[in-house]
Amino acid sequence: MTGDGSDGLSKRDESTIGLDFGIWGSLREKVFLGAFIKNINNPTIGRGSSQSHFPRKMDLGITYNPFNDLYTTFAFERILGADKTSFRFGAEYN
Repeated sequence: MTGDGSDGLSKRDESTIGLDFGIWGSLREKVFLGAFIKNINNPTIGRGSSQSHFPRKMDLGITYNPFNDLYTTFAFERILGADKTSFRFGAEYN
């Protein structure tokens, strides 16, 4: 065994198609809302024991622009079909 992969499994090209949908809107250039669902069709890639499913995810976020050049954002992401939720917060100043 060399450890460089040359004596392991042969290389295969795989592809799949995932469908996403999202919306975005703003209220008076101060508040921005966005949402999207990723991998709606629950795509898979690979075959047999190496088959992998891409998880469906739902993201919701809100951004507030209190004054010029400052943006604050709160977002949450949930993996659908699993009990996994993450929250994010950020600020950006230009």
